[in-house]
Amino acid sequence: MRDLFFIVVMAIVMFSALRKPFYGLLAYWWFAIFRPLDFIYADLYSFKLPLITAVIFILISFKEKNFPYLKDVVAVTMLVFIAFMGLSRLANGCSDVFITVDPMGTLIPMFVAVLVSVSVVKNTKELFWLVVLVGFSLGFYASKAGFHSLLGGGSSYGVSNLKGLFTGSNAFAFGSVFFLFFNIFILQQCFNENTLSKFSAKMQKLIKLGRYGLIPYCLGIVYNVVSLESRGNAISLMIGLLVLFLLNNKRLKKVVLMLPVVAIGIAFVPLPDGYKERIQSVFAEEEERDASAASRPHFWSIARKMVADHPMGVGPECYREYYNYYDDTGGRFGLNRVVHSTHFQILAEHGYIGFAIWGFMLLYNYRRLFKLRRIAKDNSSMANASFYKQLCDALICSQTCFIFSGIFYSFMYGDFIWLLFGLSMIVQKLFLQELEAEKKPTARDLKPRRSF
Repeated sequence: MRDLFFIVVMAIVMFSALRKPFYGLLAYWWFAIFRPLDFIYADLYSFKLPLITAVIFILISFKEKNFPYLKDVVAVTMLVFIAFMGLSRLANGCSDVFITVDPMGTLIPMFVAVLVSVSVVKNTKELFWLVVLVGFSLGFYASKAGFHSLLGGGSSYGVSNLKGLFTGSNAFAFGSVFFLFFNIFILQQCFNENTLSKFSAKMQKLIKLGRYGLIPYCLGIVYNVVSLESRGNAISLMIGLLVLFLLNNKRLKKVVLMLPVVAIGIAFVPLPDGYKERIQSVFAEEEERDASAASRPHFWSIARKMVADHPMGVGPECYREYYNYYDDTGGRFGLNRVVHSTHFQILAEHGYIGFAIWGFMLLYNYRRLFKLRRIAKDNSSMANASFYKQLCDALICSQTCFIFSGIFYSFMYGDFIWLLFGLSMIVQKLFLQELEAEKKPTARDLKPRRSF
Protein backbone atom coordinates (compact mmCIF):
# COMPACT_ATOMS: atom_id res chain seq x y z
CA MET A 1 0.00 0.00 0.00
CA ARG A 2 2.85 2.36 0.87
CA ASP A 3 4.54 1.60 -2.47
CA LEU A 4 1.38 2.48 -4.36
CA PHE A 5 0.96 5.72 -2.41
CA PHE A 6 4.48 6.95 -3.14
CA ILE A 7 4.35 5.85 -6.76
CA VAL A 8 1.18 7.92 -7.20
CA VAL A 9 2.81 10.89 -5.42
CA MET A 10 5.90 10.64 -7.62
CA ALA A 11 3.74 10.50 -10.74
CA ILE A 12 1.86 13.64 -9.64
CA VAL A 13 5.14 15.42 -8.88
CA MET A 14 6.65 14.54 -12.25
CA PHE A 15 3.48 15.55 -14.09
CA SER A 16 3.45 18.88 -12.22
CA ALA A 17 7.08 19.45 -13.23
CA LEU A 18 5.92 19.70 -16.85
CA ARG A 19 3.59 22.63 -16.11
CA LYS A 20 6.06 25.40 -15.21
CA PRO A 21 9.74 25.78 -14.31
CA PHE A 22 9.14 26.47 -10.61
CA TYR A 23 7.22 23.20 -10.21
CA GLY A 24 10.05 21.47 -12.03
CA LEU A 25 12.49 23.05 -9.59
CA LEU A 26 10.53 21.74 -6.59
CA ALA A 27 10.26 18.29 -8.19
CA TYR A 28 14.00 18.14 -8.84
CA TRP A 29 15.03 19.11 -5.31
CA TRP A 30 12.38 16.85 -3.78
CA PHE A 31 13.90 13.87 -5.57
CA ALA A 32 17.43 15.06 -4.76
CA ILE A 33 16.97 15.56 -1.00
CA PHE A 34 13.82 13.68 0.09
CA ARG A 35 14.70 10.63 -2.07
CA PRO A 36 11.20 9.11 -2.21
CA LEU A 37 12.56 5.91 -3.76
CA ASP A 38 14.00 5.05 -0.33
CA PHE A 39 10.45 4.89 1.05
CA ILE A 40 9.23 2.04 -1.13
CA TYR A 41 10.12 -1.63 -1.13
CA ALA A 42 10.07 -2.03 -4.92
CA ASP A 43 13.38 -1.34 -6.68
CA LEU A 44 12.70 1.55 -9.05
CA TYR A 45 16.26 2.87 -9.20
CA SER A 46 16.79 1.35 -12.64
CA PHE A 47 14.19 3.78 -14.02
CA LYS A 48 16.47 6.72 -13.06
CA LEU A 49 13.52 8.86 -11.97
CA PRO A 50 15.71 11.54 -10.31
CA LEU A 51 17.65 11.96 -13.56
CA ILE A 52 14.43 12.14 -15.57
CA THR A 53 13.11 14.81 -13.18
CA ALA A 54 16.33 16.79 -13.58
CA VAL A 55 16.05 16.64 -17.38
CA ILE A 56 12.40 17.75 -17.24
CA PHE A 57 13.28 20.64 -14.96
CA ILE A 58 16.17 21.85 -17.12
CA LEU A 59 14.30 21.49 -20.44
CA ILE A 60 11.09 23.18 -19.24
CA SER A 61 13.22 25.99 -17.77
CA PHE A 62 15.14 26.44 -21.02
CA LYS A 63 11.84 26.56 -22.88
CA GLU A 64 10.80 29.51 -20.70
CA LYS A 65 14.25 31.09 -21.22
CA ASN A 66 15.47 30.38 -17.70
CA PHE A 67 19.11 29.56 -18.46
CA PRO A 68 21.94 28.88 -15.98
CA TYR A 69 22.62 32.02 -13.94
CA LEU A 70 26.16 33.20 -14.67
CA LYS A 71 26.02 36.77 -13.34
CA ASP A 72 27.78 35.73 -10.17
CA VAL A 73 31.40 35.17 -9.17
CA VAL A 74 30.73 31.83 -7.46
CA ALA A 75 28.69 30.61 -10.45
CA VAL A 76 31.59 31.28 -12.81
CA THR A 77 34.05 29.78 -10.31
CA MET A 78 31.97 26.58 -10.19
CA LEU A 79 32.47 26.25 -13.95
CA VAL A 80 36.21 26.83 -13.53
CA PHE A 81 36.24 24.13 -10.83
CA ILE A 82 34.60 21.66 -13.22
CA ALA A 83 37.09 22.53 -15.96
CA PHE A 84 40.00 21.99 -13.59
CA MET A 85 38.52 18.61 -12.56
CA GLY A 86 38.82 17.54 -16.18
CA LEU A 87 42.42 18.78 -16.38
CA SER A 88 43.42 16.89 -13.21
CA ARG A 89 41.85 13.73 -14.64
CA LEU A 90 43.79 14.15 -17.89
CA ALA A 91 47.04 14.94 -16.07
CA ASN A 92 46.93 11.79 -13.91
CA GLY A 93 43.65 9.93 -13.46
CA CYS A 94 42.95 6.32 -12.63
CA SER A 95 40.92 3.27 -13.65
CA ASP A 96 37.22 2.87 -12.90
CA VAL A 97 37.74 -0.02 -10.47
CA PHE A 98 37.37 1.98 -7.23
CA ILE A 99 35.23 4.84 -8.51
CA THR A 100 31.83 4.84 -6.76
CA VAL A 101 30.57 8.14 -8.22
CA ASP A 102 31.11 9.48 -11.73
CA PRO A 103 32.53 12.90 -10.75
CA MET A 104 31.89 14.78 -13.98
CA GLY A 105 28.58 13.00 -14.61
CA THR A 106 27.44 13.92 -11.09
CA LEU A 107 28.60 17.51 -10.73
CA ILE A 108 27.92 18.86 -14.23
CA PRO A 109 24.13 18.19 -14.21
CA MET A 110 23.99 19.22 -10.56
CA PHE A 111 25.71 22.52 -11.30
CA VAL A 112 23.38 23.15 -14.24
CA ALA A 113 20.34 22.43 -12.02
CA VAL A 114 21.65 24.73 -9.26
CA LEU A 115 22.34 27.63 -11.64
CA VAL A 116 19.02 27.17 -13.44
CA SER A 117 17.32 27.21 -10.02
CA VAL A 118 18.83 30.65 -9.39
CA SER A 119 17.24 31.92 -12.61
CA VAL A 120 13.86 30.29 -11.94
CA VAL A 121 13.23 31.69 -8.44
CA LYS A 122 11.68 35.14 -8.96
CA ASN A 123 10.48 36.30 -5.52
CA THR A 124 10.75 35.68 -1.79
CA LYS A 125 7.64 33.50 -1.70
CA GLU A 126 9.18 31.05 -4.18
CA LEU A 127 12.48 31.21 -2.29
CA PHE A 128 10.68 30.41 0.95
CA TRP A 129 8.95 27.38 -0.60
CA LEU A 130 12.28 26.12 -1.92
CA VAL A 131 13.84 26.37 1.55
CA VAL A 132 10.77 24.65 3.06
CA LEU A 133 11.02 21.82 0.56
CA VAL A 134 14.72 21.07 1.04
CA GLY A 135 14.57 21.71 4.79
CA PHE A 136 11.64 19.39 5.40
CA SER A 137 12.89 16.78 2.94
CA LEU A 138 15.68 15.60 5.21
CA GLY A 139 14.32 17.19 8.39
CA PHE A 140 11.34 14.81 8.22
CA TYR A 141 13.66 11.80 8.24
CA ALA A 142 15.92 13.28 10.91
CA SER A 143 13.22 14.39 13.36
CA LYS A 144 11.35 11.10 13.04
CA ALA A 145 14.55 9.16 13.65
CA GLY A 146 15.39 11.40 16.61
CA PHE A 147 12.08 10.66 18.35
CA HIS A 148 12.42 6.94 17.57
CA SER A 149 15.82 7.03 19.27
CA LEU A 150 14.49 9.01 22.22
CA LEU A 151 11.70 6.51 22.80
CA GLY A 152 14.24 3.71 22.45
CA GLY A 153 16.40 5.03 25.27
CA GLY A 154 19.07 6.59 23.05
CA SER A 155 19.63 3.75 20.58
CA SER A 156 19.59 4.99 16.98
CA TYR A 157 17.06 3.63 14.51
CA GLY A 158 17.66 6.41 12.00
CA VAL A 159 19.65 4.65 9.27
CA SER A 160 17.52 1.58 8.67
CA ASN A 161 15.89 2.66 5.40
CA LEU A 162 18.14 5.41 4.05
CA LYS A 163 20.23 4.76 0.95
CA GLY A 164 22.27 6.74 -1.51
CA LEU A 165 23.60 10.06 -0.25
CA PHE A 166 22.52 9.45 3.37
CA THR A 167 23.70 5.85 3.77
CA GLY A 168 25.36 5.32 7.14
CA SER A 169 25.24 7.16 10.43
CA ASN A 170 27.91 9.74 9.58
CA ALA A 171 26.22 10.77 6.32
CA PHE A 172 22.79 10.96 7.94
CA ALA A 173 24.16 13.02 10.83
CA PHE A 174 26.00 15.29 8.36
CA GLY A 175 22.76 16.02 6.49
CA SER A 176 20.81 16.47 9.74
CA VAL A 177 23.24 19.10 11.02
CA PHE A 178 23.38 20.93 7.70
CA PHE A 179 19.61 21.18 7.19
CA LEU A 180 18.79 21.89 10.84
CA PHE A 181 19.37 25.61 10.26
CA PHE A 182 17.06 25.60 7.25
CA ASN A 183 14.35 24.30 9.57
CA ILE A 184 15.15 26.88 12.23
CA PHE A 185 14.72 29.55 9.54
CA ILE A 186 11.34 28.04 8.62
CA LEU A 187 10.34 28.19 12.30
CA GLN A 188 11.32 31.87 12.45
CA GLN A 189 9.27 32.69 9.34
CA CYS A 190 6.19 31.05 10.83
CA PHE A 191 6.28 33.87 13.40
CA ASN A 192 7.16 36.55 10.85
CA GLU A 193 4.00 38.51 10.01
CA ASN A 194 5.45 39.86 6.76
CA THR A 195 6.23 36.34 5.52
CA LEU A 196 2.81 35.08 6.60
CA SER A 197 1.12 37.92 4.72
CA LYS A 198 2.28 36.38 1.44
CA PHE A 199 -0.11 33.46 1.96
CA SER A 200 -3.87 33.16 1.86
CA ALA A 201 -5.89 33.63 5.04
CA LYS A 202 -6.60 29.89 5.20
CA MET A 203 -2.91 29.02 4.83
CA GLN A 204 -2.01 31.55 7.51
CA LYS A 205 -4.40 29.87 9.95
CA LEU A 206 -2.86 26.47 9.22
CA ILE A 207 0.65 27.81 9.73
CA LYS A 208 -0.26 29.51 13.01
CA LEU A 209 -1.97 26.34 14.18
CA GLY A 210 1.06 24.13 13.57
CA ARG A 211 4.01 26.45 14.08
CA TYR A 212 4.59 25.55 17.73
CA GLY A 213 4.99 21.94 16.63
CA LEU A 214 8.13 22.99 14.74
CA ILE A 215 9.95 23.50 18.05
CA PRO A 216 9.93 19.80 19.10
CA TYR A 217 10.44 18.94 15.41
CA CYS A 218 13.76 20.84 15.40
CA LEU A 219 14.73 19.34 18.76
CA GLY A 220 14.12 15.89 17.22
CA ILE A 221 16.67 16.71 14.51
CA VAL A 222 19.17 17.76 17.18
CA TYR A 223 18.66 14.53 19.11
CA ASN A 224 19.04 12.48 15.95
CA VAL A 225 22.58 13.82 15.55
CA VAL A 226 23.30 12.86 19.17
CA SER A 227 21.85 9.36 18.86
CA LEU A 228 23.83 8.61 15.69
CA GLU A 229 27.05 8.98 17.73
CA SER A 230 28.85 10.81 14.95
CA ARG A 231 31.57 12.67 16.84
CA GLY A 232 32.55 15.19 14.19
CA ASN A 233 28.94 16.08 13.40
CA ALA A 234 28.03 16.41 17.09
CA ILE A 235 30.81 18.95 17.57
CA SER A 236 29.83 20.64 14.30
CA LEU A 237 26.26 20.93 15.61
CA MET A 238 27.46 22.71 18.75
CA ILE A 239 29.60 25.09 16.66
CA GLY A 240 26.67 25.86 14.34
CA LEU A 241 24.33 26.60 17.25
CA LEU A 242 26.97 28.81 18.85
CA VAL A 243 27.39 30.77 15.59
CA LEU A 244 23.59 31.21 15.35
CA PHE A 245 23.51 32.46 18.94
CA LEU A 246 26.29 34.99 18.27
CA LEU A 247 24.62 36.25 15.08
CA ASN A 248 21.39 37.14 16.87
CA ASN A 249 20.49 39.97 19.19
CA LYS A 250 18.92 39.68 22.65
CA ARG A 251 21.41 36.99 23.64
CA LEU A 252 20.74 37.27 27.38
CA LYS A 253 17.01 36.75 26.81
CA LYS A 254 17.72 33.67 24.70
CA VAL A 255 20.06 32.25 27.35
CA VAL A 256 17.37 32.70 30.01
CA LEU A 257 14.76 31.00 27.81
CA MET A 258 17.07 28.12 26.86
CA LEU A 259 18.40 27.32 30.33
CA PRO A 260 15.27 25.38 31.43
CA VAL A 261 15.28 23.42 28.16
CA VAL A 262 18.97 22.54 28.56
CA ALA A 263 18.48 21.61 32.22
CA ILE A 264 15.55 19.30 31.39
CA GLY A 265 17.53 17.77 28.54
CA ILE A 266 20.55 17.01 30.73
CA ALA A 267 18.34 15.58 33.49
CA PHE A 268 15.92 13.45 31.51
CA VAL A 269 17.04 12.90 27.90
CA PRO A 270 18.95 9.59 27.60
CA LEU A 271 22.32 9.41 25.87
CA PRO A 272 23.65 6.33 24.04
CA ASP A 273 25.91 4.12 26.14
CA GLY A 274 29.49 5.40 26.12
CA TYR A 275 28.52 8.59 24.29
CA LYS A 276 30.52 10.94 26.52
CA GLU A 277 33.66 8.82 26.17
CA ARG A 278 33.20 8.63 22.40
CA ILE A 279 33.01 12.42 22.05
CA GLN A 280 36.02 12.90 24.33
CA SER A 281 38.04 10.46 22.21
CA VAL A 282 38.26 13.13 19.49
CA PHE A 283 40.58 15.12 21.76
CA ALA A 284 42.48 12.13 23.19
CA GLU A 285 46.21 11.54 22.75
CA GLU A 286 47.17 9.59 19.64
CA GLU A 287 47.84 6.33 21.48
CA GLU A 288 44.43 6.52 23.21
CA ARG A 289 42.31 7.05 20.07
CA ASP A 290 40.15 4.28 18.68
CA ALA A 291 40.84 2.98 15.16
CA SER A 292 38.38 5.37 13.52
CA ALA A 293 39.79 8.49 15.15
CA ALA A 294 43.41 7.38 14.69
CA SER A 295 43.00 6.54 11.00
CA ARG A 296 41.88 9.96 9.81
CA PRO A 297 45.16 11.86 10.43
CA HIS A 298 46.90 9.06 8.53
CA PHE A 299 44.53 9.38 5.56
CA TRP A 300 45.06 13.15 5.54
CA SER A 301 48.86 12.76 5.58
CA ILE A 302 48.54 10.43 2.57
CA ALA A 303 46.58 13.19 0.79
CA ARG A 304 49.42 15.65 1.44
CA LYS A 305 51.95 13.19 0.05
CA MET A 306 49.85 12.65 -3.07
CA VAL A 307 49.55 16.34 -3.87
CA ALA A 308 53.26 16.89 -3.21
CA ASP A 309 54.01 14.35 -5.97
CA HIS A 310 51.07 15.40 -8.18
CA PRO A 311 50.50 19.19 -7.85
CA MET A 312 47.63 18.99 -10.36
CA GLY A 313 45.98 16.30 -8.22
CA VAL A 314 45.66 12.58 -8.81
CA GLY A 315 42.28 13.05 -10.48
CA PRO A 316 38.66 13.05 -9.24
CA GLU A 317 37.71 9.92 -7.26
CA CYS A 318 41.26 8.54 -7.64
CA TYR A 319 42.45 8.75 -4.01
CA ARG A 320 41.50 5.12 -3.29
CA GLU A 321 43.54 3.75 -6.18
CA TYR A 322 46.64 5.72 -5.18
CA TYR A 323 46.24 5.00 -1.46
CA ASN A 324 48.01 1.61 -1.36
CA TYR A 325 51.08 3.04 -3.08
CA TYR A 326 51.48 5.78 -0.45
CA ASP A 327 50.41 3.80 2.64
CA ASP A 328 53.46 3.13 4.82
CA THR A 329 51.68 1.26 7.65
CA GLY A 330 51.59 -2.13 5.98
CA GLY A 331 47.82 -1.99 5.60
CA ARG A 332 47.11 -1.22 9.28
CA PHE A 333 43.94 0.68 8.34
CA GLY A 334 43.00 -1.50 5.39
CA LEU A 335 43.50 -1.16 1.64
CA ASN A 336 42.02 1.18 -0.95
CA ARG A 337 40.73 3.53 1.73
CA VAL A 338 38.93 6.83 1.20
CA VAL A 339 40.33 10.08 2.58
CA HIS A 340 37.42 10.78 5.01
CA SER A 341 37.62 14.54 4.48
CA THR A 342 36.02 16.78 1.87
CA HIS A 343 38.85 19.30 2.03
CA PHE A 344 41.69 16.76 1.87
CA GLN A 345 39.85 14.94 -0.91
CA ILE A 346 39.84 18.11 -2.99
CA LEU A 347 43.51 18.75 -2.15
CA ALA A 348 44.63 15.24 -3.16
CA GLU A 349 42.37 14.79 -6.18
CA HIS A 350 42.31 18.35 -7.59
CA GLY A 351 45.70 19.63 -6.51
CA TYR A 352 46.77 22.97 -5.14
CA ILE A 353 44.86 25.01 -7.71
CA GLY A 354 41.64 23.01 -7.19
CA PHE A 355 41.96 23.45 -3.44
CA ALA A 356 42.54 27.19 -3.88
CA ILE A 357 39.38 27.44 -6.03
CA TRP A 358 37.45 25.55 -3.34
CA GLY A 359 38.71 27.85 -0.59
CA PHE A 360 37.90 30.92 -2.68
CA MET A 361 34.28 29.82 -3.17
CA LEU A 362 33.78 29.24 0.55
CA LEU A 363 35.39 32.54 1.59
CA TYR A 364 33.60 34.56 -1.09
CA ASN A 365 30.24 33.10 -0.09
CA TYR A 366 30.91 33.97 3.57
CA ARG A 367 31.77 37.52 2.53
CA ARG A 368 28.59 37.73 0.47
CA LEU A 369 26.31 36.45 3.24
CA PHE A 370 27.80 38.68 5.95
CA LYS A 371 27.55 41.69 3.65
CA LEU A 372 23.91 40.94 2.77
CA ARG A 373 22.88 40.46 6.42
CA ARG A 374 24.55 43.78 7.30
CA ILE A 375 22.65 45.54 4.50
CA ALA A 376 19.43 43.90 5.71
CA LYS A 377 20.06 45.19 9.24
CA ASP A 378 20.84 48.68 7.91
CA ASN A 379 17.60 48.64 5.89
CA SER A 380 15.35 47.19 8.56
CA SER A 381 12.42 49.29 7.32
CA MET A 382 12.23 47.15 4.18
CA ALA A 383 9.36 44.67 4.21
CA ASN A 384 11.59 41.61 3.66
CA ALA A 385 14.64 42.77 5.64
CA SER A 386 14.20 40.26 8.49
CA PHE A 387 13.51 37.47 5.98
CA TYR A 388 16.83 38.05 4.21
CA LYS A 389 18.75 38.58 7.42
CA GLN A 390 17.48 35.37 9.00
CA LEU A 391 18.08 33.36 5.84
CA CYS A 392 21.64 34.69 5.68
CA ASP A 393 22.09 33.59 9.31
CA ALA A 394 20.84 30.10 8.45
CA LEU A 395 23.13 29.80 5.42
CA ILE A 396 26.14 31.04 7.39
CA CYS A 397 25.51 28.41 10.09
CA SER A 398 24.98 25.63 7.54
CA GLN A 399 28.15 26.54 5.66
CA THR A 400 30.10 26.66 8.93
CA CYS A 401 28.83 23.18 9.84
CA PHE A 402 29.68 21.91 6.36
CA ILE A 403 33.24 23.21 6.64
CA PHE A 404 33.77 21.64 10.07
CA SER A 405 32.02 18.34 9.32
CA GLY A 406 33.82 18.30 5.98
CA ILE A 407 37.10 17.94 7.85
CA PHE A 408 36.03 14.42 8.85
CA TYR A 409 33.75 13.25 6.02
CA SER A 410 33.93 13.27 2.21
CA PHE A 411 30.89 15.05 0.76
CA MET A 412 32.02 17.13 -2.20
CA TYR A 413 29.81 15.13 -4.59
CA GLY A 414 26.69 15.66 -2.46
CA ASP A 415 24.10 18.36 -3.16
CA PHE A 416 24.56 20.22 0.14
CA ILE A 417 27.19 22.89 -0.41
CA TRP A 418 26.31 23.50 -4.07
CA LEU A 419 22.65 24.01 -3.13
CA LEU A 420 23.78 26.46 -0.45
CA PHE A 421 25.83 28.40 -3.01
CA GLY A 422 22.73 28.54 -5.24
CA LEU A 423 20.52 29.79 -2.41
CA SER A 424 23.08 32.47 -1.59
CA MET A 425 22.99 33.65 -5.21
CA ILE A 426 19.18 33.78 -5.10
CA VAL A 427 19.23 35.82 -1.89
CA GLN A 428 21.67 38.31 -3.40
CA LYS A 429 19.73 38.53 -6.68
CA LEU A 430 16.35 39.14 -5.05
CA PHE A 431 17.60 41.41 -2.29
CA LEU A 432 19.52 43.69 -4.65
CA GLN A 433 16.48 43.84 -6.93
CA GLU A 434 14.34 45.00 -4.01
CA LEU A 435 16.92 47.57 -2.94
CA GLU A 436 17.14 48.90 -6.49
CA ALA A 437 13.35 49.09 -6.74
CA GLU A 438 13.18 51.15 -3.54
CA LYS A 439 15.75 53.60 -4.86
CA LYS A 440 14.05 54.12 -8.23
CA PRO A 441 11.42 56.89 -8.29
CA THR A 442 7.90 55.67 -8.91
CA ALA A 443 5.49 57.17 -11.45
CA ARG A 444 3.84 59.06 -8.60
CA ASP A 445 7.19 60.55 -7.57
CA LEU A 446 7.86 61.70 -11.13
CA LYS A 447 4.50 63.43 -11.47
CA PRO A 448 4.84 67.23 -11.09
CA ARG A 449 3.41 68.43 -7.81
CA ARG A 450 0.68 71.06 -7.84
CA SER A 451 1.82 74.33 -6.39
CA PHE A 452 -0.44 76.43 -4.19
